[in-house]
Amino acid sequence: MPEKIALLFNPGARQGRAAKRLARLERAFRRYDVPYDLFISQDEGHLLRLAAELPERYSKLAAAGGDTTFLLIVNEWLRRGISVPLAVIGLGSCNDVARELGNKDLEEAVGRIRDGTVRSWDAGRVETDGCVLGHFLGQVQAGVGVLLNHYVEARKARRSFLGRHQTLAGAVGLIRSYSSPDLPLRLTVRAAGEELRGNCLLALIGNIGFTAAGFRPIPQARPDDGALDLLVIRPCSLPRFIRLFALARSGRHIGKPAVETLRSPVFEIVSQTPIEVQADGQTLSAPDGRRAFDRLTVRVLPGALRMIV
Repeated sequence: MPEKIALLFNPGARQGRAAKRLARLERAFRRYDVPYDLFISQDEGHLLRLAAELPERYSKLAAAGGDTTFLLIVNEWLRRGISVPLAVIGLGSCNDVARELGNKDLEEAVGRIRDGTVRSWDAGRVETDGCVLGHFLGQVQAGVGVLLNHYVEARKARRSFLGRHQTLAGAVGLIRSYSSPDLPLRLTVRAAGEELRGNCLLALIGNIGFTAAGFRPIPQARPDDGALDLLVIRPCSLPRFIRLFALARSGRHIGKPAVETLRSPVFEIVSQTPIEVQADGQTLSAPDGRRAFDRLTVRVLPGALRMIV
């Protein structure tokens, strides 16, 4: 009989709506004849404790939740030096990590647990002054993306009309973010013997091609190439800015005016004023409580993870 896998289920994903999919998920495990033990997280602290403890008892772990669930697990594992094969079952609002793995739905994800192989995946790390701020599976960003996320999350928290219609909230938030007094960012980015200097509306460094529920801002990014990819959008008119975001749904913005890219294993970033950065949608903070930084190092950790694909 195949060895049991630990199934770590986060019912809080997708604003609590993931809880309704547990019965369907267990049926899929039985249908694919994948033996498992179920563990349901009660809160973030409990999730982190399970993520640390289960690899001591199981040789594989399947995580069912949203991208934030996977981010929490990966940060805990990299902090502790844990490395066991991880299967991802996307039950969140975006599911960009699952998209990168090719898991189109819940059943396909479970099927890969039974029939898939283990592949090395890169992770990203964000540092400042020698202090590790956090890791990421997808992207780290500053500028419009951060402001947009704050706008959408605020509307969801208020349960307003826009909060119930995330696509519309994103469109309104994009226009408002463009007009923010915090933009443009004034950055110097050094990487791979090159330097990008000047104003920008968005700076995004990606490990995978997908973000924001299927957008492809850096379609050439791969999680197994030992490098990260930078996307910069320079200041431009609002109509062009909106057009670039529309093209980013399919990755067709690459090469357009105001768009620059660069690939490197390490990026050194200097900002004229301290900036907030987010890793996979979560704001990073230093141990001393700082949430804005004028110097950052973003580097790839080649093969840091083992993913079931």
